[in-house]
Amino acid sequence: MIEWDANASTFGVPGLCYFAEGSNVGYASIAAVFEKEGGGHTNDYYVTVIVDGKGKVKAEDCGTVGSNETEVIIIPDVENSVKFTMEPADGWKVDDVLVDGKSVGDVDSYVLKDDVMLEGPVLKVIFEKKSSGGGGGGSHDKDDDKDKTPAKTPDALNGEDHFDYIVGDADGRVHPERNITRAEVASIFFRLLKDDVRSENLTDQNTFTDVSADAWYNVAVSTMSDMDIVFGRTDYQFDPDAYITRAEFAAIAARFDSGSYSGDDLFTDIEGHWAADQISRAAEKGWITGYPDGTFGPNRYITRAEAVTMINRVLNRMPKDKDALHEDMKVFVDNADTNAWYYLAIQEATNSHEYKKDKDGVYETWTDVLPARDWAQYLKLN
Repeated sequence: MIEWDANASTFGVPGLCYFAEGSNVGYASIAAVFEKEGGGHTNDYYVTVIVDGKGKVKAEDCGTVGSNETEVIIIPDVENSVKFTMEPADGWKVDDVLVDGKSVGDVDSYVLKDDVMLEGPVLKVIFEKKSSGGGGGGSHDKDDDKDKTPAKTPDALNGEDHFDYIVGDADGRVHPERNITRAEVASIFFRLLKDDVRSENLTDQNTFTDVSADAWYNVAVSTMSDMDIVFGRTDYQFDPDAYITRAEFAAIAARFDSGSYSGDDLFTDIEGHWAADQISRAAEKGWITGYPDGTFGPNRYITRAEAVTMINRVLNRMPKDKDALHEDMKVFVDNADTNAWYYLAIQEATNSHEYKKDKDGVYETWTDVLPARDWAQYLKLN
């Protein structure tokens, strides 16, 4: 049994469970090992299944997870492997299946073996609405950049030089629909600082016990934390590999703004939330949008595609359509569909380029593709 004070600002057991600041809703991962009398032991397997969109995921003879739900399915240790079957709702399809954050493709079934199940894996299935002649995005927040002109780029961020700030993974993909981690977001905003701002605040020192000196994100997390742009889950735990929520992301963007918000909540589901004012401020600036039903989904995890769409708004980096891009640009195999809602945002984030603004001063047209920025220099300061 886990108990906590609903009014506590933070609570956590390192490695077991965390509660977002100001929240009485948390997540825990607890496993029990029972030892047989006379030696030996039996282990049940625990598989976390996340369903994003409308559909069901069935574990053969073990359980079912429904639309937009997250459940832990217990697999008896007598099973050496378990087949998971993905069943989209009418009008939906499987968009991607992730095992511990790694894509295995848009498969309709997947077998987890005992060597994987021992690690307590996370199986995430993303269902997407079938296209009826264009578009896409399924249940994801598209944050459509054509419905509101964003405000001026914050002074600390470089909105003038359009360099790449997202790089692909070792598998050669950019994974638009994968959730993005806290360390990745800190690194992105670190890269987007103006050079002089980055130099003035550069540090590799922090108070977090889970951010080691040789971690690839150490300098970024240390610098952004020292600037009071990112915060840990506690004073000593940053939780770098945890997925970031939409509220946490909006709060980071809002901290670059010198103004504040004091009006009514701009979304119907943020009343009393610790980041309500920051979410409304970011929305007021035109940096974020919510869902068609008026909600924001503050505690939902944000995908890489959603993150770069919001960041491009903050930076005023918005090509109007695919014809505004350059023929020599880099294209990832999982961002080749020009009808995908995130296609332009991902291309903008993954290619360094020169550009000219259209006469409306909002949209841009690429004029040349430039070499990628070298971010490896910031892996270590010494």
